[in-house]
Amino acid sequence: QPIFTLVLVTLLGIEPVSMTKVLGVLLVFGSCIYIVFAKPQPADDSASQDAPTPLWVNGIFVLACLGSASMVLLSKKLISKGHAFAPILGWASFVCAILMAGATYIGHSTPVSHELLCPKNGCGDGYQIPESFIFPFLYVVIFMTVVPYGLNSIAAQNLEGSVTSAYTASQPVTAACATVVAKTLLPDAKLTMPHHSMIWGVLGIFSGLALLSFAAKPAPKATT
Repeated sequence: QPIFTLVLVTLLGIEPVSMTKVLGVLLVFGSCIYIVFAKPQPADDSASQDAPTPLWVNGIFVLACLGSASMVLLSKKLISKGHAFAPILGWASFVCAILMAGATYIGHSTPVSHELLCPKNGCGDGYQIPESFIFPFLYVVIFMTVVPYGLNSIAAQNLEGSVTSAYTASQPVTAACATVVAKTLLPDAKLTMPHHSMIWGVLGIFSGLALLSFAAKPAPKATT
């Protein structure tokens, strides 16, 4: 997402681009890549290694990153014009729900796409939410969607869009800290402690964010 945001603000001329900002984004991105590949793979993980991720899955991930970057920039533009962040977030969520409903209907309209989204008929007719998934579903909606994007909208009032998006790279840092806390309080929890390579990745992420913060300029005040 930080890469997409930086490219968009550069192509559209929304923000001034400096070498410091570019280095900060690249350092954040490279540190995240390091965290992913530095962790050794389990010896019994040969099945997942032999099955590469399909190209269409990577394409969907690219579209998701582009959509997130676009939302940050568009919400920032609306906020700069004096609109409150709550209605912006509400309308964005409403449109997202409509698009999700349409995608769900299309995805489960044919046997082939239904099998792709629900292997072995794991979700019934496509509209069934397993009881064990209700609480994770609520967690995703509230703490991974409404709260983060609400905070992003607030941050956009005082930060450049590229800096706001860059902070999404701190997600693996918070996930690692939460895992350590949960594992310490609940030793029997089915969680794996972060690999020591995470330390170097965290240092790289925070160094990149520091460069971005140094290069950033205050966001313009809202105008009416």
